[in-house]
Amino acid sequence: GEEAAPALAAPSANGNAGIFGSANHGFQQNAGGAGVSPAVSFGSGGSPFTMLSPVSTSGAAADDDEAQRPGSPSLKSGNDDSSKALFQSKSKMFKLDSAQSGWVELGIGQLAVMKPSEGNAPSFIVFRNEAGKVLMRACLYSNLKVRVKDKSASMALFPAKELGESEGKPDPVTFTFRFGKVETVQDFDKTVKANCP
Repeated sequence: GEEAAPALAAPSANGNAGIFGSANHGFQQNAGGAGVSPAVSFGSGGSPFTMLSPVSTSGAAADDDEAQRPGSPSLKSGNDDSSKALFQSKSKMFKLDSAQSGWVELGIGQLAVMKPSEGNAPSFIVFRNEAGKVLMRACLYSNLKVRVKDKSASMALFPAKELGESEGKPDPVTFTFRFGKVETVQDFDKTVKANCP
């Protein structure tokens, strides 16, 4: 058979017409009105339109929780608590892979030159993907050569070993970092050279 079309406006308990067949606009409301509160009202006359916003049952404490909630780890800038960022920029990282006889793109992320704030530990380079995962971390060393061409910088680094990789003599890996501006690659080059031991 034929089905009846849903009503566009249905009267609510207080006599006002609801919108799109829902008297409470999708909010669950108990008899006392807890759980929702009017946020903004529009219109005048017999049936004003009221936008509702959820209200925490715990009262004002919810507002304090929002302010105290820590940020997402994926949004961290790459700073360790004991290190200071000397340089930081978005870049694309490539690695020279002799097994594949060419460059392998490792992704887009944040490249940073970090200086440990305590002790005499050397400065290091860290590259994090857009989700915040560390893809490469390597210490700067004396006589490190940075080759700059256009918006890219290439260098041989000794990245930290992944868990499970064999220990032993570290092998150098050539990385290239591509930046959006020539000025950015020049700043990176200066920062690396100024912080090599």
